[in-house]
Amino acid sequence: MSKVKDLETQIQELTPEELKAFREWFTTFDADNWDQEFEADVKAGKLDALADRALRDHQAGHSTKKYVAQRSFQKHPFPQGWQSAWTLFSPDI
Repeated sequence: MSKVKDLETQIQELTPEELKAFREWFTTFDADNWDQEFEADVKAGKLDALADRALRDHQAGHSTKKYVAQRSFQKHPFPQGWQSAWTLFSPDI
């Protein structure tokens, strides 16, 4: 049996309280993991072309004001330079 199948079985056997605690832990774990991947991609320049295009489009008047779900920027701030680019599109953050 694979590790994933073992985990699936173990998770199915959790009490509701244990499942709630696991869900809270995993949500944080997964978000932190994704943030690390995102920050590594930013540092490696993998998103530079997308950011440049978005900034050019915005400066050319091809953007509209949108409201997005907000994250806690105190806990997970954008890498340096991205906060200002982000606020061009969501000034209320």
